[in-house]
Amino acid sequence: MNVRIWPRHTVVALATAAACGVVDAQDDDARFAECQNLLKAAQQAQILDDIQPRGRGQAPRVLVGPHFFKLPLKSREGFSKALNCLLVAGARDKCMNFDLQHWQSGAVVARYENCVYKPR
Repeated sequence: MNVRIWPRHTVVALATAAACGVVDAQDDDARFAECQNLLKAAQQAQILDDIQPRGRGQAPRVLVGPHFFKLPLKSREGFSKALNCLLVAGARDKCMNFDLQHWQSGAVVARYENCVYKPR
């Protein structure tokens, strides 16, 4: 697999673009691929720590890494939108509600609900 290493400032720019609707492919498959690439980059940049699946019908456990807290609000929104995109397989008209949790303590630091990022 060809893995690309992204500098943190590039990930911030991509996440901000996602928040502004710039990263927005025409079909669900292309959109899903864009979101998947953005989240791989976010994981490499320690913005995303892990996504842990839970039982059927439950939102996954999303652990954000140390660099998530250094992002501006607009980039956090974009990151959450890209994560939602991944969780709903690129579907434009769907939203999954999930908490964003601190990678060490597990404390909820934000929530993505009804397609809106809500910091705590």
